[in-house]
Amino acid sequence: MTETIPNARARRLETMMLIRAYEEQAVELQSNGAPGTCTSVGQEAAAVGVVDALEKRDRILTNHRSAGHLLARGADPNRLLAEVLGRVDGYCGGRSGSLHISAKELGVVLTSTIVGGELSLAPGVALAQKMGHGEPGGITAVFFGDGAACEGIFHEALNLAVQQQGVRALEIPDGSPLPESRRGGPRECCDKKRPVPAVTARALYSWPQW
Repeated sequence: MTETIPNARARRLETMMLIRAYEEQAVELQSNGAPGTCTSVGQEAAAVGVVDALEKRDRILTNHRSAGHLLARGADPNRLLAEVLGRVDGYCGGRSGSLHISAKELGVVLTSTIVGGELSLAPGVALAQKMGHGEPGGITAVFFGDGAACEGIFHEALNLAVQQQGVRALEIPDGSPLPESRRGGPRECCDKKRPVPAVTARALYSWPQW
């Protein structure tokens, strides 16, 4: 049965509210001595909008602000928080904390703490899909921020993905209609450090433009 537009909008809003509530709880626990976490407060819509458009066969690689992407993909918030707290009932048995979570059952390949680290692995994941690993026709969605778009691996990853004809990888950057920007945070605005603000304008690799 096809979901109606009002129901879809309400469901997405509920997911965004869940993400915000989860991260606020994680911050409160951190203030009381629990292991730290990097939040994505203000980026809930980007996570929900992108993940909602993906199919079960698709794969996700994300960054250290991953809770929103995982929850939007259907992660159990209790298991997710258990992982952050180092408990054995977490997604990775409590070994990853908040910064290295992967969830095979959700198609979340990895969470990278290295700025742009997920970009370096995305073409390989997409190539594996092309070669028959996983369900046919899946794409690889990669979340990264404006800081990662200033790294050399950004260009290397895009170039490799385009060279591998038929590899389907979706890059989710700042500067596109799907922003993951940390403007106003501790990092100085990247627009002051690059001549062209839009990420897509700097990716001259015959890459599809949005």
